[in-house]
Amino acid sequence: MYRLYVLITLFLLFGYSFWFMYTLDHDDAYRLGYSLSLFDLPVLVPTVGILGLCLVHLRKRSSKSAAYLFCFTTFYVYMMGVAHYSLFPITVDPNLGEIDISSSINLNPIKIESWQYLISGQVLLNILMTTPFGLGISYVKELNTRQVLMWGFLFCFLIEFIQLVLLWSLQDTTFKIDIIDLICNFAGVCVGYGIFWTISHLEVHRELYNQIHMDRRYASISNQEQMKS
Repeated sequence: MYRLYVLITLFLLFGYSFWFMYTLDHDDAYRLGYSLSLFDLPVLVPTVGILGLCLVHLRKRSSKSAAYLFCFTTFYVYMMGVAHYSLFPITVDPNLGEIDISSSINLNPIKIESWQYLISGQVLLNILMTTPFGLGISYVKELNTRQVLMWGFLFCFLIEFIQLVLLWSLQDTTFKIDIIDLICNFAGVCVGYGIFWTISHLEVHRELYNQIHMDRRYASISNQEQMKS
């Protein structure tokens, strides 16, 4: 029954989004093009709705602690922030003709343009963008070093892949696919995990980390045992 409620809620959320987009003036949209932001209702409503469903599931079904729910919400908002920064706005302009997108793709890390890019401020921004991923993912799911690096690389690769799909499908040259971006983003993940690994040796952090990943049932049993003793 619980899964049925979840499916119905998701259906209503996405149904609302499609209905909202359908009620737009399609003639004007087709003639002028349109730009979709993360904060537009067709995107924002499902985003917030999915977060709500996840929190209800984690609280009711998985018995996660309030500390864990806080970490999960913070990480979810961070991921949406990355999407907002790297993937939005999504602009559809039907008046554009065929565009050579090869100039927007760089897969050679030793090109002169790549070296010029390395000394620009954009590199630091790309590193800082993914540093919270390496720092925060372990608060959402218990992972070892290899797993963190694997998920971090997949996360960085997924950003570039989605940008490539949008570049190819929408002919939107505002998306730039650069191997240096992937390298810098992964470096940010490594920096973030390095910070987590460093503070994980502190006793205060170990107690907090264990409390985050302790579900309510186990915490209740532990408290009862402590009261008896």
